[in-house]
Amino acid sequence: MARLPVLVAAGLFAARTANADPQATCDRLAAEADSQADVLYSPQIDVQGAHVPVISTTDPTLAAAGGFQARASLGISPTDMWRGHLIQRVASADCKRAKYADELDRILAVGDRYGELASTRAEVDYLSAHLAEVDALVADAEARLEHQRATAVEVDEIRERRTALHLQIAESKETLATLEQLDGPEVPVQDVAALVPAYRDSVVALEREQGSVRELAPWRITVSGGLAEADHADWFAIVDVTYSVGGIWQHRAEDRAADARHREAEHDEHDASVRLEMLRRAMHASALALTDELADVDQMLEKLHADLARLASADDSNDATHQLHARYTIQAIQLEARRASITALVAARRALAGDPQ
Repeated sequence: MARLPVLVAAGLFAARTANADPQATCDRLAAEADSQADVLYSPQIDVQGAHVPVISTTDPTLAAAGGFQARASLGISPTDMWRGHLIQRVASADCKRAKYADELDRILAVGDRYGELASTRAEVDYLSAHLAEVDALVADAEARLEHQRATAVEVDEIRERRTALHLQIAESKETLATLEQLDGPEVPVQDVAALVPAYRDSVVALEREQGSVRELAPWRITVSGGLAEADHADWFAIVDVTYSVGGIWQHRAEDRAADARHREAEHDEHDASVRLEMLRRAMHASALALTDELADVDQMLEKLHADLARLASADDSNDATHQLHARYTIQAIQLEARRASITALVAARRALAGDPQ
């Protein structure tokens, strides 16, 4: 596998950690909604001090009225209380949307590198398991050199091939460590096909909850009561109901807004669900190309194994046979590691694309 570029890794890490804790987002949304709802649920206290102007009249049966008047009232608004409840529902809907978005982001953060963690691990595991076999081939070549049955050039070639394998394992382990820290490819793909519509439904549900708050705007209901004191104290009560006739058409407008939001989520290339569908199509194309590559590797392996079988039946005392056997064996190990890597990558990308395994 190729080394993971530092800049790519940094970009993936930034994307992966941008929304690292959706529960923290939900806690923030709930706290902000509670902050507004606490005010809207609570009654309002109104204290007034008013100077009432003196009113003169020519009617002798009416006394002049005027002077200072103090008023204190306590009022509640059923519409405000309901608005507070709706705001909390909006926060809950936004939390649900954020959690679905986080699942999408965890996959999108890895992007076209999806499946490389499993692929790299399969390659490292296979090569590491066969290093002892390569060491035995090098030891055999060195022993034959001591008995002047092999040349220094031949031994050096086998050593170089072993060194190349060690470097390949080291680079793959570096890539593996980086991908494990990103933690993207390890996220299980439960059912991406169901995740996309679930996310879009949550987006529309959030739009509808926000619309329900807006639909409350035409209404204003207030119930208040209190005491007023001038020459003597007396109580008063007021019920105030206000409605804007624009609310008659508002509901249809909110329905259109929700439908438009759903279309946005289906076609906006910046939306997470659209980008995930694009990624799934890319993973499908990648899996097809990798399957063709796997077939080529299988053909090469078939030829190598046939050559190894032919060499095994040849004269064991032939030094040239030993050299070819060592070379072909190391080539077979490299190809088998590549095969294991491709097989794991194809399986992961087919799972993400929704292709049958």
